[in-house]
This record gives sequence, C-alpha cells and structure tokens, in this order.
Amino acid sequence: MVRVRVVVTALVLAAALTACSVQTPPSVVPTPETTSAAQLAAAVPAEIRARGTLVIGTDATYAPNEFRDKGGVITGFDVELFDAIASRLNLKTQWQNSSFDGIIPGVRQGRFQVAVSSVSVTLERAKVVEMVPYYVAGTQWAARSGNKIGPANVCGRKVAVQADTIQVDDLAVRSAACQHAGQSAIEVQQYGGQGEATEAVLGGQADAMLADSPVTAYAVKQSDGRLVLSSAVYDSAYYGIVLPKGQADFAKLIGDTIDLLIADGTYAQIAAKWGLDPDGFRGTTQKA
Repeated sequence: MVRVRVVVTALVLAAALTACSVQTPPSVVPTPETTSAAQLAAAVPAEIRARGTLVIGTDATYAPNEFRDKGGVITGFDVELFDAIASRLNLKTQWQNSSFDGIIPGVRQGRFQVAVSSVSVTLERAKVVEMVPYYVAGTQWAARSGNKIGPANVCGRKVAVQADTIQVDDLAVRSAACQHAGQSAIEVQQYGGQGEATEAVLGGQADAMLADSPVTAYAVKQSDGRLVLSSAVYDSAYYGIVLPKGQADFAKLIGDTIDLLIADGTYAQIAAKWGLDPDGFRGTTQKA
C-alpha cells in the first residue's frame, strides 16, 4: 500500500499562510510502503519510551474535537486519534485540561509533553513549537434559526467567539472593513470556552458565532434546530499536534503513525464516529 507522507516545511508554511486564504494542503510525497506499528514503536526516542506516558494538554471545551462527556472524561475526535497514535507507539496518555491560551506555553514550559487541541498551524506558532498536521478544518458561522446572520450581513451585529482563536482575528478584519465602509463595527463578544459562545447565541446575547467548521457543525447538530449554519466553510487550515521545539524526529514519527492510521482505516473510523470528514487529512480552501 502506498504511504502518504506529508512534509510541512518553512517554505510551504510561508507560501500558504501569508495568503489571504489561510493554508492549502502541503506537498504530498508518496513512499513505497507503510511503516509497521512495530517499526514505529521501536523508533520512539529512548527518553520518551522510558517515561512511558505522555502528558497531553487540551482545552476540553471544543466539541466534538475535545470536550468532557457526561461523566467528566475528556473525549472527542482529537483525543481518540491521539490515543490511537500513542497506542501504536506503545505509549500511554494522560490528558490534562487547560485554557486554550495555556496550551502552547504549557508545551514550551514542560507542563505538557504534547498538546492536541484543534490548534491551527500558523507561521507564528511553528517558530516556537513543532507542529504535526493531522486534519484540515476551516471557519464556519452559525446563527439562531430565523435570524441568519453571517459574514455578508454582520456589520453592527453582536458576534460570539472563543478568545485566542484565529476567528478573533477574522472578526477584527471584518469589523475594520465595516467601519471603512461607513457601517457600524461588529460587537465582538469573546468567551473563555466555545460552549459559552454557543450559549450566548442560543440565549439571545449574541446574533451569531463562528468557530472551526467541525465545531460549528456539531453545535448546530446538537441544538435541536435552534441554530443554523450561516456561512460556507472558508479559510481552511491544518490542525497540528504540538510538540516542544527541537523534537523534529518525534514529530516525524507521529506523522508516520498518522500515515499508518490512514492506511489501515483507523483514521477514517474515528473521524466518522465524531461526524468529521473521514478524508479530512486533505482539504480545499475557500474565501468567504
């Protein structure tokens, strides 16, 4: 079976991320065969193998990617995917909840060995941590049913968003464009968790919300018809598994393990379970 190895280089990131549309998929280099799980496990760096357990930081407020179930257990697409990666490498996982703005600092300061939390790959982040692409997602909007507020009619509206996400920057650009056109600025409401942003729309405190496309679609699905999608998916970018800078070899090993999970069907099974695109490792970019 042909293995698909995705190589993200500084040049690719620079070309993709400086464009208006945030990141097209990086180059794909086919290699003759898929590395076996045994080979991958044998290649785990000695220090990591000796530790045996990876402490993983995540912001468990971002369903269906990472959130707490009714029993308080952290679960979701990202969690199951990385647990499968760790299992192939004969490693255990210990998930720790964190605010989103503490994810990358936590990796850099050694509180987490890994972070998996729907973290978009950006040039700025790639300068300070290693990032392993694992899913392509974009931005999408939702509004209350019957009140379809989206990118085309957002000026002067109240919009809920999770703080420290790329969607905050999106809103800043749109609000400035509103004012440049002589219209009212967007009233941006930033929340510590995505659940709070969603509840603000449901409760009428905000007219609309925007988030990563899987998260918005999941919120609409869970709303019993009270929310509707109010935009197409746009500005697609890779999520990246976050590792400390300097662990490029371990990052490549994790990437090789993702290849294995794609090849044996595990990746597609996990994605489908959580309502994500089973082919979500590849994606296309639109502009709203």
